[in-house]
Amino acid sequence: MSRFAENLRARRAALGLTQEELAEKLHVTRQAVSNWENGKHQPDLEMLALLSYTLEADVSALLGDQAPPRSRRRDVRRAGWFAAALAAAAAAFRLPLPYLTKLLKYAFIGWPYLLYFMLLHPLLWILGGWTLAAVLCAWPGVPPMPQKRRRVLFWCGLGWCLVWLAVPLLSYVLSPLGFIIPVSWMVGILRRPWLHFPGALAMALGVLQSR
Repeated sequence: MSRFAENLRARRAALGLTQEELAEKLHVTRQAVSNWENGKHQPDLEMLALLSYTLEADVSALLGDQAPPRSRRRDVRRAGWFAAALAAAAAAFRLPLPYLTKLLKYAFIGWPYLLYFMLLHPLLWILGGWTLAAVLCAWPGVPPMPQKRRRVLFWCGLGWCLVWLAVPLLSYVLSPLGFIIPVSWMVGILRRPWLHFPGALAMALGVLQSR
């Protein structure tokens, strides 16, 4: 029997968990846990990280060696790139605003101004959500997240963002056909671009938290 199988069984017993209970926490079958403890199979890296979190033990302790903890330099570098992109986007966000204002005021052309606030402003907050998610994933000690939970977070976040993007956009595109939502709704949505932030955060965590 491998050192990993022995350590896994000992740690599970120390926490008072049965194979069935551990399997339920990991979202796998009891047979999978039994195969690990008998040395027939080995979990992949993602499952190994989840085992480490569930059993409250270092990966090196489960493997029975003194391997150093996984480096988080990649996550830190990724968070830095997102932060730089957010800073650049925020700086460039107001550059076309004077031109669009003149276009609306003197030429009575308002659709570029409207699309600017319907699309670019929300996208800035969406990028902010992704940046915060990248920072959270790079934070030391952040536990891994089960794949099922990540998938739910991603699709819920995506749906949330699409709803707030689609409502004013569809109203503008379909207004010639008589499809018009109340003006108060439109103004309320356009004045609250931060509504996209929680959806973007959830969506990004579902993607970036792939441990």
